Amino acid sequence: YRTDYRPTKTKFEEGKWYVVELNWDSEKRACSLAVDGNRVTDLAQLTHAPGMCYLRLWEAVSITDYSGMLVESVDVHVAA
Repeated sequence: YRTDYRPTKTKFEEGKWYVVELNWDSEKRACSLAVDGNRVTDLAQLTHAPGMCYLRLWEAVSITDYSGMLVESVDVHVAA
């Protein structure tokens, strides 16, 4: 379990939909994160694999939240 991630200060309201955009640059091993079209931060790729194989999402809550989170859809575009 990796703990060297860098949390952002982005807050999501319950019951509201958001568009989360991740733009990966495999050569730089970094990802630009935007929420509803607003740039939030750049994230470092935590693994040493060439490219990405999955996306892990989790809630940053102090107590267990059994209601979970809903992802309506995922869209992927690959550019060479």
